[in-house]
Amino acid sequence: MDEGDDKTAARELWNAGKPSGDGSVLPAAQAGKLLAKSGLEKAILRKIWNKAKAGSISKVEMNEIEFLKAYEYVLEAGGTFQPKTSSKEPPIQLPELELDNSNIGASAPTDVSNV
Repeated sequence: MDEGDDKTAARELWNAGKPSGDGSVLPAAQAGKLLAKSGLEKAILRKIWNKAKAGSISKVEMNEIEFLKAYEYVLEAGGTFQPKTSSKEPPIQLPELELDNSNIGASAPTDVSNV
């Protein structure tokens, strides 16, 4: 995934968190849940949170810029966010198989000593 894809995925995750008010912040618990989807340990996520929030007054919420930084740090730390399959996509349709029924009922060889 390139940097543009990462930013798009990060913004999609941000929007999935349903930012409050004017869409500028996520409560800490909500932002934490989203970042936890990366599979990283809580101790690592805590360090990432602090790094992304460096210089911020509020520790109880995360703005979009901080969230995008945290997302980037998560990827750098080896975390991954599995893409969510869109429900808008049609289900995969398997090709129909044609079966050869001509051998149904034919007896199998009884001498299996050569097998």
